[in-house]
Amino acid sequence: MSKERYLSDEEELFFDVADKGIDSVVFVIEKTAFLRHLKRLELSQKLRLITRNQAIKG
Repeated sequence: MSKERYLSDEEELFFDVADKGIDSVVFVIEKTAFLRHLKRLELSQKLRLITRNQAIKG
């Protein structure tokens, strides 16, 4: 009787990344950093508008 071995999610991800190459990993990291930066800019803009609106009402 042969026992089938299933890959864990981490192993599947590793082999998937190995197949696609390191460029895709770098792309994902850069995309994540870019999205994080956009979120910070969005929050900064929102805070600036709130502060401005409070000053106008004040």
